[in-house]
Amino acid sequence: HSLNDKCRTVLALIIEMTGFNLSISRMLKGETLTYADMQAPSPNAELAEARVNLSASFETVCETIASINEDDWMTQVTTPWGAQMTKAHAALWVSNHTMYHDGQINLIQVANGDTEVHWM
Repeated sequence: HSLNDKCRTVLALIIEMTGFNLSISRMLKGETLTYADMQAPSPNAELAEARVNLSASFETVCETIASINEDDWMTQVTTPWGAQMTKAHAALWVSNHTMYHDGQINLIQVANGDTEVHWM
């Protein structure tokens, strides 16, 4: 579903979040990535598979965060989109990015008549 033919679909947003999460995880582990590297593992997935992949990407991020040494959080990194920030700041982008798209998904759901609360 989408709001209209100019808006992205819920599926497209879920796939983007998955790629973003996995890219941030890889960056936090020390990989150098470009914007083009921020792809989901299954960019043509159907909704059920995309939701499983999104959940798995959050698990990956959590595992990565848990593995980072406390002294390493202030290390400067370059994000795939070229910004310089600490690992701590980069890790926070996972929640910021998720909340941004979660709001979009909620709007699409309500606009299409789905007023139920959906927690991922």
